[in-house]
Amino acid sequence: PISRLSRQFSRLTFCSSSGSQQAMALCGFAGCGAGILAGVGLTLGTQKAVQKKTSFADVLASKAQASLNFNLIGVGDECGLFDAFLKGGAMTSDELAKAAGCNPRYVKEWCLAMASNDVIAYSAKDESFYLPPDVKEVVSDPSGLALSFIIPAIIGNRGKIAKVFKTGEGIGWGEHDERLYSGTCRFFKPVYDNHLVDCVPPSLRAKLEMGGSLADVGCGYGASAIILAKAFPKAKIVGYDFHAPSIEVANKKKAESGLANVFFEVKSATEFGSPEQFDGICFLDCFHDMNVAAAAARRAGLAIKPGGTCFLIELMAAETDNVTEQLAMPSCGIYSGLSCHICLPCSMMKDGETPGDALGTVVPTERHRRYFCEGGGFKSLSSVPSAVNDMGFRLIVAEK
Repeated sequence: PISRLSRQFSRLTFCSSSGSQQAMALCGFAGCGAGILAGVGLTLGTQKAVQKKTSFADVLASKAQASLNFNLIGVGDECGLFDAFLKGGAMTSDELAKAAGCNPRYVKEWCLAMASNDVIAYSAKDESFYLPPDVKEVVSDPSGLALSFIIPAIIGNRGKIAKVFKTGEGIGWGEHDERLYSGTCRFFKPVYDNHLVDCVPPSLRAKLEMGGSLADVGCGYGASAIILAKAFPKAKIVGYDFHAPSIEVANKKKAESGLANVFFEVKSATEFGSPEQFDGICFLDCFHDMNVAAAAARRAGLAIKPGGTCFLIELMAAETDNVTEQLAMPSCGIYSGLSCHICLPCSMMKDGETPGDALGTVVPTERHRRYFCEGGGFKSLSSVPSAVNDMGFRLIVAEK
């Protein structure tokens, strides 16, 4: 499903300035981690060429329509409208409202918005609406609409974002709408399901197969820790997160899984573990969010055993902090936008009176190297070729 959605999304221009109804409609269906991360930015050259022929006023109008449509796609998912289509097929707006348990007047307006943006189709013959095959393919995937939860949740913080732009303060991870957390889990779970185990470095894999231990720092809802616990039944996997509501969800998921080798604790990235406790440590799409990233790397160097391995999955960015190199990354537009809303404000939070480390989504790999090797005592750190590269991620491995 991931590669299929990657190919589908790579044909689109995210929030296209050309005003293409189909592009604006389907930009909402990038929820699969691989779909958006592999596809965003691949048509930048075409987009820039189009912009030369289009006034900025037209660009704003098309983006406004896409934004409204994007949010309504999330509303449809949350209210069960897409599920009703999947179960019942073509139906009138009144029939759809009844099937989903929604108010028919609202559903009629929603259908007009979706049909005019080519998300759903309309048959004048019997006045019914239905899902086109390519849309059905995406909404059938549990992760397909994850971004329609994440993006509206963070855009709602515009007032706070404008304030911190002026003050230089931060916005904590816990200060967002709950949809950010659930959407993030939906977004990354298919990537972890399909590729996380393969990302475990060989030297660490052997230790886990023999009953070693691993810390999953910044584990969120626990999806990654549970996947690793299933893959390595002899190993002890401990998930840590400072966000107590996320750990509460993780413990519920652990109970549902029936696993006895995975554990979750509310601990910050600077407090987890004890000296030389773990054979391996991982930071999965969280290190760049940390206001205490340097201290977290030092803690990892303390908590890992000699000869241990730390690996990180981070969003794709340049190797060095060079603007030209960053702008050359096809994903720079979407990642820097996400960074302004979530990752950078989170990493700008003060730790007491100490300023945050201010990494953000597009943090270059050289910054990881400085923190882990110079600060954490690791011998080496490098970006390693991996299947996740094609999805817009970096696999970074540090050896102790």
